[in-house]
Amino acid sequence: MSPRPRSTFLALLGLVLLLAGSWAEAQLAPLPQDQGATGLGLALRRLPVSFNVLYVTAHPDDENNGVLTLLSRGQGVRTGLLTVTRGDGGQNEIGPELFQAIGILRTEELAGVHRYDAAEQYYTKAYEFGYSFSVEETLQKWGKEEILDDVVRVFRGFRPDVVLTLSLEGPGGGQHHQTTARLAKEAFRVAADPNRFPDQVKEGLLPWQALRDYQGGVGGGLERLEGEGQVLFRYVDAKGEPTPDSNPNGSRNNIAGIINDRGNVLGMMPHPERASEDALGSADGRGILRRLRRPWRSWRRRHKGSSP
Repeated sequence: MSPRPRSTFLALLGLVLLLAGSWAEAQLAPLPQDQGATGLGLALRRLPVSFNVLYVTAHPDDENNGVLTLLSRGQGVRTGLLTVTRGDGGQNEIGPELFQAIGILRTEELAGVHRYDAAEQYYTKAYEFGYSFSVEETLQKWGKEEILDDVVRVFRGFRPDVVLTLSLEGPGGGQHHQTTARLAKEAFRVAADPNRFPDQVKEGLLPWQALRDYQGGVGGGLERLEGEGQVLFRYVDAKGEPTPDSNPNGSRNNIAGIINDRGNVLGMMPHPERASEDALGSADGRGILRRLRRPWRSWRRRHKGSSP
């Protein structure tokens, strides 16, 4: 090789390496909140916390990143997001990418947002084939046992204490969401059974039983909740009016508590036990807790102290 081509080659190689190094540095540069005293504080917050939460959704964008950020950054909880598909069947109004291409983009979007919410990302082999109007159709096309195997594998590897997932109910299309909720609910029990997917156990993934599983929402949307009287509590001011200033969470219609359509599950935010003493900032939840004790005492008297 003559001196000129050699020097030109070395110059080009140096430029490529320089650009690659700058790109890698830009890609891996920590966020401002992960540096300095703030970053140290966030890291120290995790030290005394031994608690894992796994969020199971159907597609990228089903998750509530605010919840993930609150748990991970705010509470120091180890958080994971299991997205059953990569969103391959989604629509794209701002670019030409569809199918596998948009699945790759949505995968990258989740990787980017996890720099902020600090969640660990997991997937299954399920392919989003577009709208489905049937849970049975979705399971048939995905292969129920194969995808359940994937979900149980994540449960046993991540070892969540609490599992969050989507609603088990819901009309119309988009039954991937309800299918995902059913898989998560089944995996909640199956992951603890050593006789299910024993090959995982042979690999060292021991059975694991999470403590709680929660489904997001009760299905049907806000209109159904309001129309069927499932809204039980609202944020109100001293005059009992649902004003914007009395709504600390910014919830729709000042909703603070809802009940499912069967009337046997009540969800509230904030939890009343966290607003039961003046030292906690509010004693508004005290009345709710006292009212819960009355039927409990009555039940105990009728059953002479036996457990419900």
